[in-house]
Amino acid sequence: MESTSVFLLLVFCIAAVSNSVFAQDQAGPTKTPPAAAESPASESSTEESSAPDTPPPAYVTPDESQQKIESELGRLKITRGEFGLTITNRNGQLLRGGSVFVYQYGREIEKTAFMRKDSYWKLMQDNGINAVRVICFDPWQQSHGDKESNKPYPFADLDKAEDVDALLDDLDFIVDIAAKHSIHVVINYHDTGGYLDPDHTSPVDKKFGSFPYLQSHKYLTRFWDLVAPRYANRPHVAYELMNEPVRWNPESYTQKNLDDIATVAKQVRTLAPETHQILISVANHQSWKPETHSVLRLAQQLTKKGVDFSNASVGIHTYNPRYPKPNSSKEILELMQQFAVVNTEANFPKSFMEELRGGTWGDPDGGGMDGDLMVVQSMERMGVSWFHWKAKGPDEFQKNFIDVLLKDAKAKGYYWR
Repeated sequence: MESTSVFLLLVFCIAAVSNSVFAQDQAGPTKTPPAAAESPASESSTEESSAPDTPPPAYVTPDESQQKIESELGRLKITRGEFGLTITNRNGQLLRGGSVFVYQYGREIEKTAFMRKDSYWKLMQDNGINAVRVICFDPWQQSHGDKESNKPYPFADLDKAEDVDALLDDLDFIVDIAAKHSIHVVINYHDTGGYLDPDHTSPVDKKFGSFPYLQSHKYLTRFWDLVAPRYANRPHVAYELMNEPVRWNPESYTQKNLDDIATVAKQVRTLAPETHQILISVANHQSWKPETHSVLRLAQQLTKKGVDFSNASVGIHTYNPRYPKPNSSKEILELMQQFAVVNTEANFPKSFMEELRGGTWGDPDGGGMDGDLMVVQSMERMGVSWFHWKAKGPDEFQKNFIDVLLKDAKAKGYYWR
């Protein structure tokens, strides 16, 4: 395997560092959202009603044949490999994941209709996918808005029965069909650079296109009150509690952020005692102050706040804040010694994709590490499960996953099948 000597040297470069956490708001990545998010502004409001008109759902029990399929898939487990801890399926295989979007506006304009086609799930299965990240995108929609009208994009009101029913109907379908194709499901609450309730009385930030955040997280709590118990008895389902909750680096997390993560982890663990949780989901795995502030320190802080990682892992995104300098695996290797790691948002190298596509690549650099071109090659080499961001829908899956990533994997010998 290429760059082996550099890689092995990094494995042993594990330093003892401080456990402190402090806040530092540093500019970070702005990923290109789905085109449907650039929609006319919604009149929706996040004001809570005095009482929701729909109670949290009861457990969903599949029929006998479905139960048999799901029991054979089993729950995710923490596995120690050559270089450290990750999560795998019950047979010890890494998760190699695609992505599916679920959100109200995407449903209305049929942007997400592909996820109900069996042919799409077969396409993923036939090309080495054994897991899918279900990106519940309404949180992003409600926290972002039109910069001229200062109105949020259309989003699901989780206190309206019809909105809740539509969301859960999509998730029910995905949970069922994924199992039939031997695919694990990770349900992800998806905002970027935040997780708190947006302040829709303030103007949209011109840089990030988002509203300022309040100090509450009622929408997040409501989401997991609805979702966590519903799939608690579905063994092939896991939960990623937030997405990039802080802008943008490990040193930017405050004690309040960590307290909130611990609170939501406890909430979801109570509602779904056996379901695997993915926590932190940091945008950039590298810290600007790695000797004192790193993802490892965040996870250690969470354990002190009562989070049990015996059935939980640390989510990382491998965007490179030092671009055009090379990406690095050092902090991932340190983290893997103590906590299971999963890359829930692998992407492509910026310069490579700009050259390939002949234009600007809208996402930040997600290139490989230690001499690898593709970050998926780095994950395979380190033994870290991963989900690819640019694999949503049959067209994108063909254009990016099959024609680019799999072509590279087969040419360089890291294809996993």
